[in-house]
Amino acid sequence: MDFKRTTEIVIRGRRWKLRLHMIWRCVALVLLSALFTLHAWISPCPLSASGESLRRVLFLSSYHPGFPTFFQQIEGITSVFEGKSILLDIEFMDSKRFPDRENLDNFYRSLSTKLFRTEPYDALITGDDNALSFVLEHQQDLFPDLPVVFMGVNNVVWALEQNTNPYITGVVEAVSMKETLELMIQLHPGANRIVALADNTPTGKGALKTFYQSAAGTDAVDLSDISLADYSFEDFPLRLKALGKESVVLLLAAYVDKNGKSLLFKDSLQLIKENLSTPLYGLQLHGLGDGILGGKVISHYQQGKAAAEMALEIVAGRPIGDIPVTNESPNSYVFDDRELQRFGLKVSDLPGGSIILNEPRSYYKEHKRLVWAVSGLFFGYSLLIIGMWINILRRKRTQEALRESDRMKTEFIKTVAHEFRTPLTSIQGFSELLLADDQLSQKEQRESLRYIHERTIALSSLVTDVLDITRIEAGRGLSLNISACTLMEIFRQVEPFLKTQASLHRLEVNLAEETTLVNVDKGKMEQVLENLLSNAFKFSSEGSLVQIRGEFIEDGCRISITDEGIGMTPEHAEKIFDKFFRVNASDTAVEGIGLGMSIVRQIVEAHGGKIWVESDLGKGTTVSFTFPLALRQEKEDPHS
Repeated sequence: MDFKRTTEIVIRGRRWKLRLHMIWRCVALVLLSALFTLHAWISPCPLSASGESLRRVLFLSSYHPGFPTFFQQIEGITSVFEGKSILLDIEFMDSKRFPDRENLDNFYRSLSTKLFRTEPYDALITGDDNALSFVLEHQQDLFPDLPVVFMGVNNVVWALEQNTNPYITGVVEAVSMKETLELMIQLHPGANRIVALADNTPTGKGALKTFYQSAAGTDAVDLSDISLADYSFEDFPLRLKALGKESVVLLLAAYVDKNGKSLLFKDSLQLIKENLSTPLYGLQLHGLGDGILGGKVISHYQQGKAAAEMALEIVAGRPIGDIPVTNESPNSYVFDDRELQRFGLKVSDLPGGSIILNEPRSYYKEHKRLVWAVSGLFFGYSLLIIGMWINILRRKRTQEALRESDRMKTEFIKTVAHEFRTPLTSIQGFSELLLADDQLSQKEQRESLRYIHERTIALSSLVTDVLDITRIEAGRGLSLNISACTLMEIFRQVEPFLKTQASLHRLEVNLAEETTLVNVDKGKMEQVLENLLSNAFKFSSEGSLVQIRGEFIEDGCRISITDEGIGMTPEHAEKIFDKFFRVNASDTAVEGIGLGMSIVRQIVEAHGGKIWVESDLGKGTTVSFTFPLALRQEKEDPHS
């Protein structure tokens, strides 16, 4: 089995294991939900068994277990009942999804049967408006003389009226409508309209009434609404998309449309966010973190906690008439950091004490010891791995360097052999001609001898280059015989070489005619100039211009040689000073072994100067180098 096939099988196996794991998680969640529901009626257990007499409390929820506020309310209730001898049972009206009369009648019959078959309760807690409305409608036949504590009621006036009912008290869910509207105006000074999203449920109608009653102090903007009492969920998105940037939106309730179709809160919110391009605010904690920007919101946890504290006092013996309805709701400013960033709002713009959700948290502060322990372990292993990796890289580089060295040596030997063979063949041929033919004219003999002499000089130069680079590689450096001379003295040494090229190229020489002295080895400087000029001539066509410029700069002298030759690419220009590098390394290339420019750089740098190349492919090349001036005492006449 090949590696690819094995990898595919492993990946598929991991995916299958992941799917099994997800399936088991789903099954576990379903079982937990079933056990939680059965817990309420089949085998209820006390939150504590401290030896006190057991008290029974029923929580009547207006909605269903999947409603976002339910678990927040339950957490608040159980935070108070924990450690107490309280049996908590739960019933769900599910009136948000099924608000019709048939559902309420079915619930009434079911609850009647359960209340008849179970022991009496000591207190009843209701969650939200529909549950309190149901209790008031059936108080005489289902809950006679049973203390009732409500929470989550939006209609403040209606809630406060329960102070006249001797068996009812509770906590008002007073939305911070005015504060939230003022906040929206403050954070969006460019907006001229606030649009409320509502439906025809009791919660939606009550919140919409409060919305318009809070208009005082909002003269800078217009208040309007989009109610699902007038739209279906199919038409609703089109209305949302029509809202412009001058509007900000406040979500009150959007569960049931005009046709009676209902959506879960998360589905309703998703529908709104997909079709809304303006900031969305809310009055409830649920939805924050899932698309709602923020607001001064109700904490359903605190609502549940306050209601449970009242119920606990009642079952402990305090008369319910002594506990008035609480009309102050513990609300807080809460915002989603992701939505703040989306609409360009800063945390500094928010009210003091605001709670920010999804804000980047410092994991280090929360898990300092763990971070240090893991970091230490990771650092140790990292050092080990880095050390091993560096060792591997060094070995690879050494191997690559050795291979490159062997390649360069082979190439060098091949090139040197070729460069020696070509002039030697010529020398041999002309020598045999001179020896074998006595009839050659004196002019022909001199021409042959001149050619032999030129080839001999080329071989001598080649041997010098090889010896120089060998000396450099051995670390002995170049031996310089430094003396002070003028710029003109340096160029007089290459005049014979220039004269040989006068008939083949156009020369233009511009030298500074100053008596300023420079510190150079005249022999080595002649080698530099001849090498650079030779390259300029070899890589330029006959009749092209070669310019030589010499000038004095602030701390030395600069010489530049410019040709109109074939030029180089930037990649070649970067490598031009490398040993054995030749732009064209083929046997048909211009003669040379790729050492000249490397030796030239070594000579220039040995003088304390710099050398660089500027080249355009197809246009030509300029090579410039510098070297220092002579010391002041060398320029002065000692007899003056």
